[in-house]
Amino acid sequence: MTPVVATDSLSNFQRNTGARLEELHRTGEPELLTVDGEPGVVVQDAAYEAMLDRLEQLEAVTGIQRGIDSAKAGKGRPLDEFLAEMRRKHSIAPPA
Repeated sequence: MTPVVATDSLSNFQRNTGARLEELHRTGEPELLTVDGEPGVVVQDAAYEAMLDRLEQLEAVTGIQRGIDSAKAGKGRPLDEFLAEMRRKHSIAPPA
């Protein structure tokens, strides 16, 4: 699903820069600016980028926790077995 993003023309944004920046700070949402009716650039408050960074970190931690839980449940296989399979599959010589 494509997220819904506020859209406006670059020229309108330039005419009302102060008010538009206040709006970006207030909502924290990005905005797509168009040039000649075509998508041109996305502007966003720095806090939005920080939120995306935190979300990415949370997703990584969640994935790591799933792996730990899986290993504790006895799922998975030894590393040397996995590496040998990858070497065979991708024609990689074993380390010297």
